[in-house]
Amino acid sequence: APASLYAGWSGVIRNRHFRKLFGAFVFGIGMFNAILTLVAQWLKPCGISEGAAGDMGAAFVVAGLPAAIAAAVLLDATHAYAALTRGLGGFAFLTTVGLVFAATQGDALGLYCAFAACGAAYLAVAAVAMEAAAECTYPTPPEVSTGLLFCAGNLWSVGSTYVVQGLLALDDTCETLSSRMPVGTCLLANGFVCSALLVSYRGPALRHEAEKAAAADAG
Repeated sequence: APASLYAGWSGVIRNRHFRKLFGAFVFGIGMFNAILTLVAQWLKPCGISEGAAGDMGAAFVVAGLPAAIAAAVLLDATHAYAALTRGLGGFAFLTTVGLVFAATQGDALGLYCAFAACGAAYLAVAAVAMEAAAECTYPTPPEVSTGLLFCAGNLWSVGSTYVVQGLLALDDTCETLSSRMPVGTCLLANGFVCSALLVSYRGPALRHEAEKAAAADAG
């Protein structure tokens, strides 16, 4: 029911650990959905064809899916929710820097590699963040926290797309290190905020601790 869903969402959003994951997830998924939607417009002034830009967006997904699976397997084996969140958060920012730098060079091969690295980092950290959110908000059902993350992320994706469109309208030339770099600067700022939130995450693994306690009692 809508009332119970609202109650669940209002409950988890009061959790300070969840708020860090929420902010990073929403801003991260929003910005990259916008970039992937407008990648051809962003890179066209740099001599990147529409087809190549589409392939770069595909590289993001192709590299990201196995990375997300690998992160989930590693998480299941180690239960290092906070440590993996912090590590992948820092790595995600480094890949963002690499993407912006490759875009300023107009280097197609570098852009392919940068989009693949960003996909691996951001989709992996998204998978870990969803599990970390379920852990730090336990005993709230995981579908409550996950649903809020995706609902807000998809809504902000729409807003981010309008923001990036507005930034593209400011400068229709290829962004370089000596230019204003409106989209690149926005990407870096967004990536820094997301990574700062993730690197500062110290949330508890309440669900895992409860499962261990139950297993000990049963033994």
